[in-house]
Amino acid sequence: MNVIDYTYNNYPIVNAYNYGNGINADLIILCQHGFKDKDFSEYFPHFFRPFKQYQSEIFSSFLEIEHDFAARDVAFQIAKILHKKLHVMVITVNCDRAIMDANRTDDYCMIPFIRKYFSETIVNEIKSLNIFVRETILSIFKKYLNPEGYIIDIHSMWPFNVKVDYEDVPNIKEFIYAFTSPFHKGTRREINFITHDFTHDSEGEYIANKNLSIAIENELRKKEYYIKYNDPFSMLPIRSNYEYFSLYNGIAIDIPRDFLGVPHSHNTIDFSYMKKNKNSIISISDAMASGLLKLFAQA
Repeated sequence: MNVIDYTYNNYPIVNAYNYGNGINADLIILCQHGFKDKDFSEYFPHFFRPFKQYQSEIFSSFLEIEHDFAARDVAFQIAKILHKKLHVMVITVNCDRAIMDANRTDDYCMIPFIRKYFSETIVNEIKSLNIFVRETILSIFKKYLNPEGYIIDIHSMWPFNVKVDYEDVPNIKEFIYAFTSPFHKGTRREINFITHDFTHDSEGEYIANKNLSIAIENELRKKEYYIKYNDPFSMLPIRSNYEYFSLYNGIAIDIPRDFLGVPHSHNTIDFSYMKKNKNSIISISDAMASGLLKLFAQA
């Protein structure tokens, strides 16, 4: 496996893990929100200074909620299963989603209340970073993806809907409370296939690749995973993967985080801090990989 670093001001903001030789990858697995490390905060400390007012455990909880728990594990597990049969690449984005959301265009890449903490200079720097990441990912697709290949964008999410608009809260404490309060606990979430854009009409436009969606769904259902399409999230033009899948064959899949691990807390509605369940990660990854193999066998 060859690892390619794409650097922004000497920081490796994007990594591409090439499990094959050269170009013409059959499958690229994208993980935009799975980063969880101190590297980003140590390299860009000025992004984090405005939050010194919060106790470390409060800010840590915020970072935990915002990152896609175990999404990277799923991405690399799928690659591990498939790399001897297909040419596979994995792309990871190495920044805290709480600071910069790589799956949103630059004008929307910061949560509104987070943006208020930053000076105009920092806002512009974060927007510049976002543009670099999106352009880098597009350049990798253009260079390495086989024209008949596929992209899977792997995410994980809170297991339940939240009854309030958590992006419209005034501060970090209220953001955490929106997720962890029993008063805000909504309906159960299932694995979400993000396929349609409903911006213009209720019927929606299928942005993702339908054959890819069906192939993966069939194998997940065999393992008794329930799939919901565009619930709670659908395709939106402000999301980066909207552009990616308008250009290439792909799908975004969002997995409830308790399908991939168990909470550290005894609080049954607090899924902030999670412990990975290796068997669960393998189970979901194996089903998705099986769907992909069957899809390529039909080609």
